[in-house]
Amino acid sequence: MKIISALIILLSFTGLVNAQWQALSSPTQNDLWSVCFSDTNNGWVVGENGTIIHTTDGGLTWQFQTSGISSPLYSVFFIDNNTGWVVGDFGVILHTSNGGMNWNSQSGVTNFQLWDVHFVNSNIGWAVGGRIIHTTNGGVNWTEQFIPFQVLFDITFIDGLNGWAVGGTNSSLFRYIIHTTNGGVNWQTQAQYVDKCPYKVSFMNELDGWISGQQGLILHTTNGGNTWLNQNSNYNFELESIFFVDNYNGWTAGSYGTVLRTTDAGITWNNETSNILTTLYDIFFTDPYHGWAVGVNGGMIRYSASGSSISISIKDGWNMLSVPLLATDMTGSTLFPTAISPFFLYNNVYNQVDTLVNGKAYWAKFNGDQNALVTGIFVNNNEISVNEGWNLVGPFHYNLGVNNISSTPPNIITSSFFEYNNVYQIADTLKIGKGYWVKVNQNGTLHLNELNYINSAR
Repeated sequence: MKIISALIILLSFTGLVNAQWQALSSPTQNDLWSVCFSDTNNGWVVGENGTIIHTTDGGLTWQFQTSGISSPLYSVFFIDNNTGWVVGDFGVILHTSNGGMNWNSQSGVTNFQLWDVHFVNSNIGWAVGGRIIHTTNGGVNWTEQFIPFQVLFDITFIDGLNGWAVGGTNSSLFRYIIHTTNGGVNWQTQAQYVDKCPYKVSFMNELDGWISGQQGLILHTTNGGNTWLNQNSNYNFELESIFFVDNYNGWTAGSYGTVLRTTDAGITWNNETSNILTTLYDIFFTDPYHGWAVGVNGGMIRYSASGSSISISIKDGWNMLSVPLLATDMTGSTLFPTAISPFFLYNNVYNQVDTLVNGKAYWAKFNGDQNALVTGIFVNNNEISVNEGWNLVGPFHYNLGVNNISSTPPNIITSSFFEYNNVYQIADTLKIGKGYWVKVNQNGTLHLNELNYINSAR
């Protein structure tokens, strides 16, 4: 039961959030293998029987484009509204310089299946399948770089030098992750004999990456792939694709219309209602508010989220602050541009950070009493990871009584929650946008029971 609180309203909402997946009207019954958008309006999808379709309104309507191909097309990649590539069966490579009005063949370097294509600019790109092939002139010429042990399903690069590729077979002897630091001149195996076959890989920078795959596989690295750790997807079927928009927010999709989302770098993955039951082969986001997924029998869905705004009261001097919404830009200087100090996170010691995370809290200093308006979408999460000892935490988009906070493992909380307002005080309610100290006796997770939140703002 939602309790209407008599608390002083320290913050206010403007606007309504509406974050959901919507089934789209598809112009085809062909299986669709790949989706790519150059902005929130212009996108392309490819699939069986040479299918290429294009939208200029975010996926509400689609038009066929002529590929001149009758074989399957497996991957599409655009670097802007005009320049794109498609790859597929029998080594097919197509290129367009006018948004797909005309598609021209660049095939010929290989007859092997090509499962994925990736470019870092209009000239430098790679495609993978039975071979890794590379171009430095936009695909006018392609050369073989590497012959893998088995087929590779996906490739990604963060620049012209650092890239990863994944693939394999049903046999555990031939599942692997490979990495290059010199643009593909040399490839090193990072992991082999992976328990389950990896299908897709997503990297945000040289260190942070994720892989999805067979039977609910999700792997994560924070050191560029030197080590890969399993993340618990709570799912036992195929996760065909994975996509991150920043270091914390990502989605994965797969069998039976499954879509899982994380807002904490994969520590927790939550199921989202996709409004589709068929397998999804690919998922793509332009930002945290706009995403698309495609799959079997022409299945297509779109994610859209309108934003809310929350005004957070700030006192003169030092404040403990948290971020209640998922913003497009989570850097502290963007969220709180009037701060006169860096932002400090506590993790046994204080660390200066640039990017802020929902559920954590930070110290920052301000000159004078003021309000900060944070705009974003509601966080689909009610869990905060904590480490043994003291932690700085903050609530999401709702005020919450501390009696409605539980933990895993149970009973690890060993202190009150403390707020700061020139002096420390025991808090009975976690208020939106504020930060709190709490001590736990081991690593674990705090569960914020949203069903019992105290709502003084809406």
